[in-house]
Amino acid sequence: MKFIYTYLLLTFLFLGSNTSLLAQDGGSDQQLAQYYYNNGEFDKAVIYYERLFESNPTKFHFSRYVECLTQTNDIKTAEKVIKKQVSKNKGDLEYQIQLAKFYETYDSKQKADEIYRDLIDNLSANPGDVISLYNAFRAQTKNDLALETLEKGRKLLKKTYPLNIQFADYYGSMGKNNLMIDEYLDLIDYHPSYISSVQGILMRQVDFSVDDSPEYEHLRVALIERSQKNPNEPAYAEMLTWLFIQRQNFDAAFVHIKALDKRNNAEGRLVYNLGSICVENKDYATAKKCFQYVVQEGDANPYASRAQRALLNVSFLQVTQLREYTEAELNQTVADYERVLTKTGKSQMSFPLILELAHIKAFYGTDATGAIQLLNDALLIPGLTDMQKAEAKMQLADIHVLHEDIWEAALLYSQVDKDFKYETIGHEAKFKNARIFYYDGEFDFAQSQLDILKQSTSKLIANDALRCNCYPSQNCL
Repeated sequence: MKFIYTYLLLTFLFLGSNTSLLAQDGGSDQQLAQYYYNNGEFDKAVIYYERLFESNPTKFHFSRYVECLTQTNDIKTAEKVIKKQVSKNKGDLEYQIQLAKFYETYDSKQKADEIYRDLIDNLSANPGDVISLYNAFRAQTKNDLALETLEKGRKLLKKTYPLNIQFADYYGSMGKNNLMIDEYLDLIDYHPSYISSVQGILMRQVDFSVDDSPEYEHLRVALIERSQKNPNEPAYAEMLTWLFIQRQNFDAAFVHIKALDKRNNAEGRLVYNLGSICVENKDYATAKKCFQYVVQEGDANPYASRAQRALLNVSFLQVTQLREYTEAELNQTVADYERVLTKTGKSQMSFPLILELAHIKAFYGTDATGAIQLLNDALLIPGLTDMQKAEAKMQLADIHVLHEDIWEAALLYSQVDKDFKYETIGHEAKFKNARIFYYDGEFDFAQSQLDILKQSTSKLIANDALRCNCYPSQNCL
């Protein structure tokens, strides 16, 4: 054997450029085996895979070794090697199935069937054994036997271990998505705590957003039917709401989440959370319904004040992002803000509402004076953080620029720049201030400010400065 190995290695040195380089690298058994295997030279590869298997009997080396033996028609040795592995690894069902497949390939179907039947007939009422045999059959693409194993296992285990995940895995791999979905729903029947896991799996395996999706329709109908049969089980309503959200059918989700919220005594929490999801997806109409529902529950509701602020924020987004509103709707939005601020008072907690109201008044309404007064009053609120004061000053400065009071704006921008020199808001203030001086003809000063920004660690603002040279035709505000 040593002579053969030496001979082959010397021969290898005289082969083509690829093998020459491999030999120069000290060509290991693994490299030589792989090289000959890739070239279809199984009679040479088998020598190295035999050595590798003897020194490191992994399943990979075993599989390659057996394949090389069969490729060189050494069938008896291949059978002997497999049977030896079966004997040495009695708990590893995959080797037994591989032996059966070997018999199938070489016209010993009766022996193969005997092995398969023995494995299934002697299956124990142990979840681990059932799953191991199922996985072993699946690994050898014996799908019919894998299904038979699960069915036998379900009879043995009864309700102690339902095997829903394994059945779902099988049906999913076979393209039987409706049966897969039913198994996952049965798993929720078995224990509702699996609901999050089921949702995560379904999101990965099924695209419910596709129009006319049969899986979506099947799941929708199945959930409604199960919910009707088990009205005291909230998991189905929760799943149905989740399904509508996947489809971005938020209006339908709202109907179900209200019932679920009441059934769970959630005090509006579930409806509020749905409203937040609607905002993220820019379905402002349904978001308003959600927040209004919580607000109407009364001030005693723990989510009422939060929902009121969220409701105002939706109005703000509708005005500032969609920009689809009538004058009457804009006036109503302003009135809603003022009513809430009157009710809650102007404080650090209501500060975000003040900024939003000032923005609407100045940039979408016709009340810049009122916006300026609102922000000046806000700066006097006790307990404001320095950052909140800077935010108010930035908005004040923007409004002054809008109304061409550039010197007042420059003063405010400079204050923010000085107080937050190394923060993003400070860089933004410097950038806007540079633009003001550019408009006023102070080109050298404006350029010096932009040069500072180009070296800034705040990439967002620095990149803005690089892209925008403050031409009057550009709107960089």
